Formats: sequence, structure tokens, C-alpha cells
Amino acid sequence: SGTAIPGATDITYDALSSGNYTVRVTNSAGCWAVSAPLAITVTPAPVDVITASGPLTFCDGNSVTLTAASGAGYTYQWYNTSGSIAGATTSSYTATTTEDYYAEITNSAGCMATSVTSSVVVNPLPDVTITAGGQLIFCVGGFVLLGAPAGYNYQWYKDGGAISGATNINYVATTGGGYRVRVTDATTGCADMTHADTQVVVITTPTVTPMTPSRFCWGGSSLLSTTVSYLGGSIAYQWYFNGVVIPGANSGTYNATVEGDYRCEISVPASCIVATADVHVVELPLPDPPITFNGTIFRTGSYFVSYQWYKDLVAIPGAVSATTPATANGNYKVAVTDTNGCQSVSAVYVLKGWKGSGPPTSVTDVNSTDVKVYPNPASRTLHIEAFQSVRAIINGIDGRALMNVADARDVDVSSLADGVYMISLYSSNNLLLKTERFVKSGE
Repeated sequence: SGTAIPGATDITYDALSSGNYTVRVTNSAGCWAVSAPLAITVTPAPVDVITASGPLTFCDGNSVTLTAASGAGYTYQWYNTSGSIAGATTSSYTATTTEDYYAEITNSAGCMATSVTSSVVVNPLPDVTITAGGQLIFCVGGFVLLGAPAGYNYQWYKDGGAISGATNINYVATTGGGYRVRVTDATTGCADMTHADTQVVVITTPTVTPMTPSRFCWGGSSLLSTTVSYLGGSIAYQWYFNGVVIPGANSGTYNATVEGDYRCEISVPASCIVATADVHVVELPLPDPPITFNGTIFRTGSYFVSYQWYKDLVAIPGAVSATTPATANGNYKVAVTDTNGCQSVSAVYVLKGWKGSGPPTSVTDVNSTDVKVYPNPASRTLHIEAFQSVRAIINGIDGRALMNVADARDVDVSSLADGVYMISLYSSNNLLLKTERFVKSGE
């Protein structure tokens, strides 16, 4: 730019800054000449500064963002220890692994600068697992020892909340819930928590709940259920009746059909057994409606809740009280409901020789209390005492005739299965003398 450059007296000169350069050349005769000016333009190199968004040393799962200087027309290529990073061509790069990182920065004039190297160190997370020293399902009063890997600092959690003071390698769990542990490497400061709950289930003393009424009529049942609930694991049930094992009753419910005391025993394999308290089930007897006939009117007990009279298996319209008049010869019976809601049908009263008024010609006025049947329950033989020869018909509770014994005095019932039966006693002219229920039981 017209100014002499001190010391620039050689045949060459390295131009380092922009300007118009000339040279004055002098020969041996002392003649000199000045060259035409040469314009030199120097473009600044890109800035090679790298900034980090945080510490270059961090725990696995975290990251640091490295950012190169920006400028108009700048382009970038990032590198790590292994070479160029595919696709890493923006001004920033997020590092997640242990490597040495740097960037090549090129401006619009093609000038390139290489940044300083940033050494990133990623420390591994500690090993975080829980091991159980016993069954995770146990009965109330029990426990399980939960353990974490050695060599760290610890904090135990239950159902998402930190357990106060639970900072040892082991934790004794005595209550049900989801347990986790957070472990911290004291050297690196890296920490991690188990990613899923270790479920501990404590089986408290269960109860038996009747799902249907615990009082039922003969032939009915009560569905019993336990209140135990659990997550995973295995559990076994065993029902008892009056303290005795019920074979095959191994589910959470049991359908009780016999009066008595029921309980359920619940066991966790290799852990514990807990039993419910007894629940008493009541089997209500079916009503046993007697029938008497005074020559005009049939009558049964007045202590039932509802009535329906039948003749020859057909309901008599309007015959819904304790009495009904005879209308013709035939087979009469009454269906009743007692105060417990139990329903039953009487034995059949066979009316013969009736002419519309007065006692039937084939009916003898008999007091049924003169006829006795014993013992009750009976194991082998029913003894019958009557003023005359009687015929005994034994029916199941469903009405099926099982035995028909003429001139019955000692009736062998040993062939009958244990259960409840009806015995009806008739006179020689087929007048019903007595009907009563008896129980056949084993010896």
C-alpha cells in the first residue's frame, strides 16, 4: 500500500495480510523500477473453539453436547477416536460414549480449522438387582430378606416411597408391597434403581365368606369363599368339615350341602400355612305337612306361610289355605312353605268310597299318634308299632318310592344310602295313617 516493508529486501516475500503489494527492483547501474501493484486478500480462518454443555465425565445414560463456533457459510464434520462420524455435520454433536471428539470447520472461502480435542468419559451404572433370601409369599408374622449387590451405597423403597433408615445392603421385608433399591457408586457418583418392583405378598389370616346364605333348606347349599388375594406365586387350598379334611376340596370356593362347621386351610409351598376360623352352615328341615280328613274337609297345619292343595296332581283353584273341602274321590296332597322359606309336599291322602257328605265308607277314624316309628336316626332297622297291620312305603326326599313293605313291623333299611327319607304308613284299606321323615345313618 505504498509503504516500505522493513527488511523485505529479498527476491520473495510472504504476504500475510491483505493489501496492494509492489516491489522496487534496482540493478547494478543503480537504475530502479517499481512493479505494478498486486492486490492480496487474506480470508480469516474459522474459529476453532469448542464449548461443552456440561461435564465431559458423566454416568451412563447421560450425555454432553459439544458445540463448535458458528459463522456465515461454515460447514462441519465431527470425528471421534474411530474416525469421521457419519451424519455428524452440524455445529453441535451430542456425545454418549467414551471417546475423543473434535470437529473440522470450513468457511465459505474453503479455509479449514481443526478444533481442539474434547475427551469424554462415560462411567458405567452400578449393577442393580434384588435377590430374595426366601419365599416372596408368606403368612402374617413371617418375613423375607431382600439383598442388593455389594460395594455401593443404598436406599430401599416400598411402593415408590423411600423407606426411612433403610440404607444397608439388605432389607428385611415384613409387609406386602412392591420393593426397589437405589444403589450409588461412591467413586463415580453414578446411581441406578431397579426398574421393576419385587412384589412381596403377606397372606393375612383369611376368612370364609358365604357367597349365598349360610342357612338353606334341605337339599340346598351354601357357596363358601375365602378372601385371600395375591400376586403371582403359588398357593394351595384345603377345606375342612367339622375338623375333617374334605377330599378334593382344593379351590378357593366350596359348595356346602350339609350342616356343620367349615374352614379353609391355605398353604404357601415351602413357606407357611394359615387357616380361617370356622363358619357354621345351617341346613333347615323341610316342612312335613300332615293331612287329616273329617269326612268333608281336608286339613293340614295352620302354621305354614303358604298352601296349595292338589287333587290327582292338578292344583285345586283357590285352595290356598290350611283347609280345603273334598270334591270327589281321588288322591289329595298339599304343598306348603314354612317360615324359613322351605317348601315341601305332603304324602298323598287317598280318598275312596266318599259319596259327597259324611265320612267315606273305606276310611277308619284313626289317631295317627297311635302309630310309632323308631329309632330315628336308624342304621339298620325301623321298628313300627301300630294298632293293626300296616303297609310302609319309603320315599326319597324327591318323592321316588324306594321300598313298599306289606305288614310292616321291622323294616330293614340297611340297603339305603345315608340320608333323609319319608315313610308313609297305610291301613289295610289304604287309609294314610302317618307320614314322617327319618334319617338313615351309618353305624
